[in-house]
This record gives sequence, C-alpha cells and structure tokens, in this order.
Amino acid sequence: MKSEKLLEAMNDLPEELIAEANTRRRHPLVRIAAVAACLVVLLVGMYPFLQSFQGLGTSDDCYVSDREVIYRQGAIYEVVGTNYTAAMERLALPETITEDLVGEKVDVAPDYGDVYQYAPLAGRNGTAPAALYLLRRTDEGHEGEWWYLAFTGFVAGDESGHVEAETMLQVYGIQSADDIAAVCDRRSGEQLLPPEAFYDALLASSAWGREDFAERVDSTLNAYAGAVGIRLETDCGLRTNMTYYPEIGFVKWFDSFYQVGKLL
Repeated sequence: MKSEKLLEAMNDLPEELIAEANTRRRHPLVRIAAVAACLVVLLVGMYPFLQSFQGLGTSDDCYVSDREVIYRQGAIYEVVGTNYTAAMERLALPETITEDLVGEKVDVAPDYGDVYQYAPLAGRNGTAPAALYLLRRTDEGHEGEWWYLAFTGFVAGDESGHVEAETMLQVYGIQSADDIAAVCDRRSGEQLLPPEAFYDALLASSAWGREDFAERVDSTLNAYAGAVGIRLETDCGLRTNMTYYPEIGFVKWFDSFYQVGKLL
C-alpha cells in the first residue's frame, strides 16, 4: 500500500480505537529494556569516578583533574612529575629529587614502581598517611625516573568526609606549632596570624564532614561571604591550602570543615 493511501486509511480509524491504542500498557520486556539502557548510561558516566577508587587510575572530575592518582592507606595521591610546574609550585617541592630526600622503601605501586618515604617527613606523621612519598618508576618509558606522590585528600573512613584536625595536621608532619613556618594569605603571601594561634584554634576545633556541614549550617546565611584563602607552610617546605569563612567561623580543609570561631 502506498504511503498516501496508508495515511488516508489511518485517518479513517474510529477515535475509540485510537484512544485504546494510546492507553494500552507497554509490554514488560520493553520497560525492562528501557531501565537496563538507563543503567548502562549511568555506569558509563560513573566509570572515571569508580576507577579512581581502585588503587590506580585517573580522575576526570573528582579529586584530581586530568592527573594520574594512586589510592593508598585511605588517601588519594597525585602522581607528580618534576616537570609539572604548577603542582611543584603549589606544593613547594624541590625541582630535583636528590638522594638525601629518599627515605626507606615502603610499598610497591602496581604498574608504576617502588614507593619510598620522603625523608624530611619520615617519622613525623604518626599513623596518618604522609603528605608526600617518592616514586621510583619502573614502567615502560619512565624506567629509573623519580616522581612525587602528593597527598590530595581522603577517600576512606567517615563517608561524610569527616577527618579530625589532628590527623590532617599529622599528614603534613605538623605535631606542634613549631612545625608551622607560616600561615599566609593565599594570594598576597601576607602573614595572617601567628602559627601558634592558628594551630591551637584548629586543634581545639570541632570537625564536621561536608554532609553534616551542609545540613547544620543555616541555608539562609551567606556562609561563604568574605572567604579568605589560607596557605599553611610547614618548616620542611610543604604547603597546603585552606579556606576560612569569617561569617560563620569555619575553616574548610579538603572535604572537612573545622569550627574555629573568629580568627581574623
């Protein structure tokens, strides 16, 4: 039947028959197939996120953008080559990894190489993951090269992101205020307050995970008004960034929020 005649015949169908066809339920297999298709799309979209929790892989939009990462001891580490200028500057790392920086071998990273302590932090971190490790690569194309493994955040433990301030300080080898070289404005480099005052306030603070913070802080408040970027520098040269929200008296450090009150 030609298309013109087919269309004409369809126009002549009784209205009640058309209404019945429109209200007829889909076959269950059709609905199941539709749900399965949605799940496939969802899993494909989540793959980069899932991959970053398998120990090795890349993370497109989670913790480290377009960088290779390693999962170790409940923390994510960014694989940083000495030619990554921005990361080197952010972390204040030596451009050349010399023999005196290499501590004991502590692990093996599959597909990458051998993991060593960063000697200036050896013995200063307690039970917390270290802020920095060294990686002697054995993979093809990088044999014998020394790279950094830089702490990027926690992924294990409290699902809300809650980490006590004492643990975070230990990650950077800070066991007392004497281990802090400076607490500066992240943009200008201006000293914001004495290390002792900042250390005491952070250590005495109550720690909230990101979920608790979102639930308990009044949504009507302009909580992020007047935010101040803070750069904490350690006596062994490492740096880490935080954000202080003076309106509500909180410091955000990675995914945790610390209620410190009035600092500045």
